[in-house]
Amino acid sequence: MNKEIIIEVTQEQEKQLQRQAEQRRMSLTDYLLVLAQKDRLKIRKKRDRYRINYGRGVEKAHLATAEKAMRKADIFAARTGRNISIEKGGSVVAFRQWRKGNEGLEEQKSPIVFGNRGYFADWVVLDQHDYGHAVEGKKA
Repeated sequence: MNKEIIIEVTQEQEKQLQRQAEQRRMSLTDYLLVLAQKDRLKIRKKRDRYRINYGRGVEKAHLATAEKAMRKADIFAARTGRNISIEKGGSVVAFRQWRKGNEGLEEQKSPIVFGNRGYFADWVVLDQHDYGHAVEGKKA
């Protein structure tokens, strides 16, 4: 069974690995395989995971499902005055819009309220085939 492994390294790391391979009179590919077999090279599968953006930048935590990401975002929501979004592969898949004051609050099913200063509206889940455009009536 053949497997394709993609290793991302900086140019400096690549030069260093190339020098080490040459010292051992091996090709870079063979040297990387030897390192992997000796467990010196940690190979991790890239996973397309969901990330949370609280409006202050994307959180480093990777979550397996959009639902888990939305639950975690709800728990750690803070009054930033910015929307909260869930991203996958750099694209927004769901978001909670920040609204100042209490206007429209009664229309929401599960808002996150910060007194009369504002609230996060219900989650809006975007169509997976058309990221960037909200689907009317499709709320989480």
